[in-house]
Amino acid sequence: MNENARETAYASIIIVSLFVSLSTMSSFIISVHPLATIIRPSIQNIVNDATYCQESALEMKGILSEVGSQFDNITRQKRDEVDDFLRETGQTARERVCECRHPQGPPGLSGRDGMPGPKGSEGAPGLPARLPCEPPVDYKSLCADPCPRGVQGATGIT
Repeated sequence: MNENARETAYASIIIVSLFVSLSTMSSFIISVHPLATIIRPSIQNIVNDATYCQESALEMKGILSEVGSQFDNITRQKRDEVDDFLRETGQTARERVCECRHPQGPPGLSGRDGMPGPKGSEGAPGLPARLPCEPPVDYKSLCADPCPRGVQGATGIT
């Protein structure tokens, strides 16, 4: 009996999962067509806009090339006018160039002190110690008795 109940439970789970998967697939198939009808005009509008942009860019390029061809020789004419002016005034090209040099200004304020630098390298080792030629003298052993006390001095001004 226990085994029959288990098989019945498995069969019911299989039927429920089959129903869920079939309902999901059918809802997907049903919703694809309306989505396609909504998206298709949007894609067509994007394609039309891109075509219009490409055509207008080509038209603008043609207009600019026509306008640019009108100014092909205008720079030569202007150069000739500048040269004529320089000849009439007696100037040369070097004279008309301004020198952009001005006198030096006053010195500025000094800046802040910088950060301390890195430590230096170790110094060379010192010379070895020399022993004195004569041993040091012990003065306490020479003056064993202290000297007598002196006379008291005069009193100060009060």
